[in-house]
Amino acid sequence: MASQYTSYGSDIKISDFNSVLNSNCVYNRSEIEWYNKFNRFGCLDPYNRLNITKEYLFFVKPDLHIWEPRTTTLNPDLAKYPFFVDLHNRYPYVIQSLQRSAGGDADMKHNPFMSVLSNSIKNTLDLDDLNAEDMESATNMYGSKIMYRKHTWSGDENFDFTLEVEDTKYLEIYNLVRAYDEYERISQFGGVDPPNIDSAPVSKSGFNYNSYIQNRELHDTFGVYKFIVDEEYETIIYCAYICGVYFKNVPRSAFSDITQGDPLKYTLQFHAFSVEDDNPMILEDFNSLVLESYGGDLPGKSFPIFSTDLGRIDGSWATCPYISKVYKSSTPAEAWNGINGMNYQYKLKWRI
Repeated sequence: MASQYTSYGSDIKISDFNSVLNSNCVYNRSEIEWYNKFNRFGCLDPYNRLNITKEYLFFVKPDLHIWEPRTTTLNPDLAKYPFFVDLHNRYPYVIQSLQRSAGGDADMKHNPFMSVLSNSIKNTLDLDDLNAEDMESATNMYGSKIMYRKHTWSGDENFDFTLEVEDTKYLEIYNLVRAYDEYERISQFGGVDPPNIDSAPVSKSGFNYNSYIQNRELHDTFGVYKFIVDEEYETIIYCAYICGVYFKNVPRSAFSDITQGDPLKYTLQFHAFSVEDDNPMILEDFNSLVLESYGGDLPGKSFPIFSTDLGRIDGSWATCPYISKVYKSSTPAEAWNGINGMNYQYKLKWRI
């Protein structure tokens, strides 16, 4: 009796095998056409599926006036406070993290970010949804009315978020937040002025009209860049910038019971004025900030994730992050992992 199965032997064709894969919802990358065709039975898509990701948070330094600009001399207005005298002598890197215009360590001077805070974060930054507001039309004679969609701008403004951090036994994160709070206390009754970063003339009574006052800029708030990258830790999937951020709490309740030998973790509360996301200007601003901080030239040399010399991931600490735009036309066809019609991708790169 003839077999009900056909033996292909050496005559098997790849097109025949593809049809078997298609019958089981498996397709080549080029066969997945989300925009112009309909898939009737489902699709197993390993090419475009979101897998493991990593979130990077970059906290831009505020510019508190703890040291005189571009020096390590304690601000005379704060020299009478024992807290800041002690901070000056024991935690100079905390001061450099809170004051962008501070002098001191060269690497810290150029770094525009609070790296110590980024390195201590143990969770992710949660963002709220954007929800459109409604506007009613006038009611007609039958009592009917129509709802029209308005904007979502209010969803970008004034929101709170929390982050969990792990501190060291020297309480570096705690002292950073505590110093910020103490500075704000003094600032509230006019005990400290913004740093005179542009060397504005000082009056006989000790006042100056520096650029922060002229431009009405807040020197004590900061921004946070949020980047989510793909499983290769480079391709940027999502970006957001949180503007006008400040610390809302000092987590001293963490010291209620620390006798068990557990890691010292705090929950920090923040308030932000506004959020912007998925805008290429965020990436442009990020690069502009980095270039400005390093005088227009990126430091060191390129620092890829995978070291060909070592034959493995290079775990060395990086100095400077920046954003690179990688074009499809300059990438080998087999290495391009963008969707159809995508001309370029953004990558988070590092230098050492």
